[in-house]
Amino acid sequence: MKLNYNDKENRILDASMELFIQYGFDKTTVAEVAKNAGISKGAIYLHFKSKDDLFESLLFRELKTYSLRWFELIESDPKGGLLPGMYRNMLKAITSSELMIAIFKKDLKVLGSYVKKDNSFFKKDSTAGIRKEFIQKMMDVGAVRKDVDPKMTAHIMDMLAFSLVSMGDVKRYDEIPPTDEVIEAIAVFMDRALTPEDGGNSEAGKQVLRDIAAATVSYYEAQENMEE
Repeated sequence: MKLNYNDKENRILDASMELFIQYGFDKTTVAEVAKNAGISKGAIYLHFKSKDDLFESLLFRELKTYSLRWFELIESDPKGGLLPGMYRNMLKAITSSELMIAIFKKDLKVLGSYVKKDNSFFKKDSTAGIRKEFIQKMMDVGAVRKDVDPKMTAHIMDMLAFSLVSMGDVKRYDEIPPTDEVIEAIAVFMDRALTPEDGGNSEAGKQVLRDIAAATVSYYEAQENMEE
């Protein structure tokens, strides 16, 4: 999977995103994407091998955009290196993108049968394990209390985030408080439950995240070089 796309590829991905969000993976065709992008169907195959490849590239690009936005929010937040701050900014970054919401909750209306494919992006995902390890590292550097269970904390974080983006499926929108207010309330609860009594080491927490990000970029750069 590529880390960067050229102007034409981004144009194709932008056109595909509109259709995938509106009609879903199953009902969107490469021909429709080409028409929306203002190019020929054959031109798409010069850049993407198949509809699956196009869709995976779109998901990967969106995750990269989300990650950059999340990092920007964390770096500009004095408490961004503490778990409540990271979580607050993560939720802000997720909820600012319709496609990220669909990715996070694995919305079948958008993702369709792609989710069930054996080699899909989601079958390769190991986020839960990484998050547990990440929380342990945050504990080690003093950014999270040392008396919490990393696995249980990761599970609760997933539950809260999933509930935030899925609440519209089970409740009327006029019964749901504004998203920004809900995010802040969740952050307050997490601060009381997870931040060390001394206030925690925010800068050390940010460095943990920077190290993980650098390792992730190196991994994908190596994968990209292998494919060339």
